Amino acid sequence: MAQDMSGYQPPAPFGVFSTASAETPEPMQSAVSFTFEKVGEPDFKRYSTQLAMGLTKSVEFGINIPYVDDSVEEGIEDIIFSIKHRFFDEGKYGPSAAYILTGAKSSNNEQYSTKGGYGGGLIASKRLGPLQVHANVLYTSPKQDDLEDDMRGSLGFVFAADHNFNLLAELMVRKSYYSRSLDQAEARIGYRFLYGNRIYSTLGVALGIDDKGPDYRILLSISLMFPKKKISIEALD
Repeated sequence: MAQDMSGYQPPAPFGVFSTASAETPEPMQSAVSFTFEKVGEPDFKRYSTQLAMGLTKSVEFGINIPYVDDSVEEGIEDIIFSIKHRFFDEGKYGPSAAYILTGAKSSNNEQYSTKGGYGGGLIASKRLGPLQVHANVLYTSPKQDDLEDDMRGSLGFVFAADHNFNLLAELMVRKSYYSRSLDQAEARIGYRFLYGNRIYSTLGVALGIDDKGPDYRILLSISLMFPKKKISIEALD
């Protein structure tokens, strides 16, 4: 069973776990997340730093830097750069929609690199009362010749239980670089707290719902918003 690669990951609060929102930071506002993952079967730990910075009211620049330790070898995965553009705002009945373009810079690590690559995808978000629903479809083509294209679909839910407390749920399926068919499916649940006006903590657990991907995953992240500006987690799409 091959280790999964991180790929594009949104920082909180602009996503669920791996599922991104169509929302973007305000111009020159940034979100930075520090994320820890403990994965079982295959066993490894991942430490990631994610950044999202608003360039305009509808365009976001992002970076994901993942570092992996599997107790035998450790190193940096490919660094992911992204541009997300929200081209349709949410209406009374329709969702907000965005497209995303990604590029991977090779880490030159034989164990954890795909030698770089490029990709893209579509994101849709809709609010239904206290519930936010996010859907993502993402595609990545690696430069390494013996790897397959990576395709990922996910559906995420954020329920505003209180003004500073959200319940999270996510379903994710994936066809990884190492397979020609779906080889990973996970169900994830967790919560997110807002402390003060710019610090978010997220805790989640995931269970594999097939026999091909990891058996379980524990996720913990701390996110900071810059500059200091109050954004209610109820107000995000």
